[in-house]
Amino acid sequence: MPRKPGGPKNTAILTLTPSTISSGETYSISGEGFTPGRFIALGILEPDVAWYWNGYVDNAGKFSFEWVASDPGAMVVHNAYQKKGTNAGYDLLATAILMVTA
Repeated sequence: MPRKPGGPKNTAILTLTPSTISSGETYSISGEGFTPGRFIALGILEPDVAWYWNGYVDNAGKFSFEWVASDPGAMVVHNAYQKKGTNAGYDLLATAILMVTA
């Protein structure tokens, strides 16, 4: 289930489809409610490695792409960060968890 760590004003939602998947299968990562046109960084935290996907949110505040599930039994945490401004840092706006089965 998506969470919104940015507080009550945060409208960003990160969704993984499906939320439980077998190792080696492809799943969809999508986001909505982000600031349109801004840079986004997505951290995909697996038990042994961290991956990062970087891109821009579209004019509707959305993004989506596909990823391949990790090792069986893993709980993979996905964190979506977006730049605060031109020279500012990033805010954590949404988190979602994927369970990988055998």
